[in-house]
Amino acid sequence: MKKITNLFSILNLLILSLIIRIASYFFYGDYGLTNEWERILHNKEISDIFGFYVAINEYVAQPKLAEIGERVLPSVYMPPLYYYFIYLIKFISS
Repeated sequence: MKKITNLFSILNLLILSLIIRIASYFFYGDYGLTNEWERILHNKEISDIFGFYVAINEYVAQPKLAEIGERVLPSVYMPPLYYYFIYLIKFISS
């Protein structure tokens, strides 16, 4: 009987934490990607390269949104697994 009571209280705790997370999302959640992740996601979709910087000429690179045909430089600026998480969220919620 004690195991059932412990399981019930753990289940209640999980449900309560889920409700709190959903409620806090509406007050504190992000409504769009900003700054570096927006650039990295856009550049990956345009050029298929995980990169933050776009080559302007042979010696200059700028952090910007790439256009078709521009050369995106590969980057280790951000952790790559987080990119796949963001891409999955964008794919699901688009």
